[in-house]
Amino acid sequence: MKDIKEFDQSKNGVKGLIDSSNAAIPKIFIQPPTLDPRRTDTSNILVIGLEGIRSESHCPEMVVQIKKAANKWAFFQVINHGIPETMLEETIRAVKSFHEQPSETKAVYYSREDTLN
Repeated sequence: MKDIKEFDQSKNGVKGLIDSSNAAIPKIFIQPPTLDPRRTDTSNILVIGLEGIRSESHCPEMVVQIKKAANKWAFFQVINHGIPETMLEETIRAVKSFHEQPSETKAVYYSREDTLN
């Protein structure tokens, strides 16, 4: 609890850890794979294609697939979503720009959901 409290009080987030040049990953971020029974094979990233998303028959199937992927894998790639590459690149630039700001600027927006198990 002490480590979590210190992490939250710093309001620097994970980017702050990277910027501080800490060589070790804090123990609050280490979870042995055996503690998460949902994780079985993480050698591949699940890919979900959204082609046909507007189809009434196909959409419910995709929703089930995405829910299952989010629950089992936590990470997955979505393709054929129709979002222009330029918009994706601009979004990544904006996120990087935010995280490269001084810690004091970002601290205003810092929060951590404590409701996840």
